[in-house]
Amino acid sequence: MPGERRLLIVDDEPHYRELLRERYSRKDWTTFVAANAAEALTIAQTAGITVVLLDIMMPGADGLDLLERLKALDPVLEGIILTGHAAVDTAIRAMKMGAFDYLSKPYKLCELDILLERALEKRRLALQCVGLRAQIEHLRGGTGERILGESPNWQATLRLAQKAAAQQAPVLITGETGVGKEVVAGAIHRWSSRAAASFVPVNCGALPHDLLESELFGHRRGAFTGAVADRAGLFEAASSGTLFLDEIGELPLASQVKLLRAMETGEYRPVGQSGLRRTDARIVAATNRDLEVEVRHGRFRQDLFYRMNVLAIRVPPLRERRGDIPLLLAHFLARSKAAQVQVAPEAMARLLDYPWPGNVRELRNVAERLLLLADGGRVSAMLVASLLAGGTPAAAPAPAAFERVMPLHELERNYAKWAVEAHGGNITTAARALGISRSTLYRHLADKQAWGAAANSDRALPCTYQGPEAPGPLT
Repeated sequence: MPGERRLLIVDDEPHYRELLRERYSRKDWTTFVAANAAEALTIAQTAGITVVLLDIMMPGADGLDLLERLKALDPVLEGIILTGHAAVDTAIRAMKMGAFDYLSKPYKLCELDILLERALEKRRLALQCVGLRAQIEHLRGGTGERILGESPNWQATLRLAQKAAAQQAPVLITGETGVGKEVVAGAIHRWSSRAAASFVPVNCGALPHDLLESELFGHRRGAFTGAVADRAGLFEAASSGTLFLDEIGELPLASQVKLLRAMETGEYRPVGQSGLRRTDARIVAATNRDLEVEVRHGRFRQDLFYRMNVLAIRVPPLRERRGDIPLLLAHFLARSKAAQVQVAPEAMARLLDYPWPGNVRELRNVAERLLLLADGGRVSAMLVASLLAGGTPAAAPAPAAFERVMPLHELERNYAKWAVEAHGGNITTAARALGISRSTLYRHLADKQAWGAAANSDRALPCTYQGPEAPGPLT
C-alpha cells in the first residue's frame, strides 16, 4: 500500500543516492535521502520510514550502528545493507543487528527490487501479527458477530455504515452495551478500501490506564518497569488499516490529548522515545456513554469529541429490532453441532415480549443456556421464562399446564406456581405481576387441604410449597 512504501536511502556517495531515489520514486515509493547518520536519524524521527537502504562505510557512525539506532526508533523497520567492502564478519554482524539482507556493490538493481518487496512484506506480516494478537485478546471477551438482521432499523444502520466505509473520516458508533457496535465497526472496515489491511480492536476500558498509551503507541525498551523489549503499538499495527477504539469514553484525559494529536497530525510518540512516528490508521470508535454529557462534566475533551463525531452511527437496541430475534436466535442455536433445538411458538412469543436490557449479547447468553437445558431438544415457554429473570410474564400460562380440562382451583394454583417460577421464586414480584397481594398468591400456591388446616389451627401459613417441580423456598 502507498502509505507503507516509505524508503530511506543512506549513502555518502551522491550519484548512488540520486540513482536509487529516481528509480524507486518511479516504483511508487516515497523516497528520502541522507548522506550520513545524523541526517538519517532526523528524517526517521518524523517521516515514518518503513525500509532503509544503508551503506556501511560513511563519515561518523557506520551503517550498522545507524541500523541499530533506527531499529530502536521502530522495531519493525527493515534494513538492507549495501556496501562495497564485502566481508563475512560484516555480513554476520549485519544480520545480528536485525538487517533484512546484505548486498555487495556492484549489485543488480533487479535483485534490490526483489529484496525491497520482500522486506516490505516481512514488515507487513510483523504488523499483522501485532494486530491479530490484539484481535485474539479482544475476541476472548467475545462481542463480534455476523451481520444478521432484516429489521428496518438495522438495515438503516447498515446503510449508514456503507456510506461511512466509502470515506476516510473518523467514525463514532454509539449504542447500549451489547447491541453490536463492533459488528458495525468490522463491517465498515471490510467494506472500505482498507479491507486488505488489519482491523485492530482495543477495548479502552479493559486496559489499565498506565498501560493504555504503551498499547496504543508502543514503547521502547526500558521506558518503564517491565518494558524488556521494544514493542510496536496498535497505531502502527493498524497502518493503512482501521484502529477500533471500543469504549472510548473510558479513555483518560491525558491519553485523549495524545489521541487527538495522532488523529489531527498523523503523528504520535511511543512511550520512552523522543522521536515522532507517523500513522495513517483510520479511527473508528464506539461508546455506550453520551459523550456530550461527558463533555459537559469535563470527563471528555470537547475538541476530541468534535474530531471524532464527524460520522456518527447509532446502533439500535434489540428491543427496537424485535423482528430480528428469531434470526439471531437461530444463528446462535446453530452454533452447536451436537444439539438440534426446536423453539416452541409460545417460547418464541415469550422471547419477543422480553425487553432485552442486555441486547444481542444477552440473547446469545440465553441461547447458550437453552442449548444446555432444553429437554428433549425442545425449548418450552416455561424454560424461557425461567431464564429471563425479571421479565414480564406472558398473558397466558404455558400450554403444557393445560393439556386437560381441570378444576378451576387447580388451574389457578398451576398458573400461580408458573408465575412464581417465571420470577425466579420471588413471591413479591410475582404477586405484583399478577395484580394480587402476597397473601392471595400464597393462598393460590398452598395445597387446598393444607390451607384449610392452617386456617382452622390459626398457625402461620407456610412460605413454601411442596408440589412437583417446586423451585425451592419462596421469598
